[in-house]
Amino acid sequence: MVDVRDVAAAIVTACRTGDGCYLTTGDYVTLRQIGGIVTELVGRRRPTILPTWIARVGAIPAEWIGKVFGRPPLFTRYALHTLGSGNRFDSTRARRELSFRPRPVRESLTDMVADLQGQTRTPSRDATRSVG
Repeated sequence: MVDVRDVAAAIVTACRTGDGCYLTTGDYVTLRQIGGIVTELVGRRRPTILPTWIARVGAIPAEWIGKVFGRPPLFTRYALHTLGSGNRFDSTRARRELSFRPRPVRESLTDMVADLQGQTRTPSRDATRSVG
């Protein structure tokens, strides 16, 4: 997981000084970990997480209903496959050549929750500070 603000700053730096393509990745976290942090931040209990196979079965009618009503489904079989693939990517080159330093996951989620709740939160660092 990586904060879009850090990716945007890395793109700007890469356009100015970079040479080639970069992977801008953050920490590897599971959906369960993300859910735990978010529920802690909003002061709610952690929801029950259903087995993945139930979501995969549910994706079939979700995709069909989305097509019928012309709206994107909440989730798809492909999205579930991607989330469950456990791919881990290496951002060493971006860290080395662009000084890419993504903020911690908890910080990103804290800012996201504050934004969704309509609260103003002073960013802990400027979006352009993470690179260059």
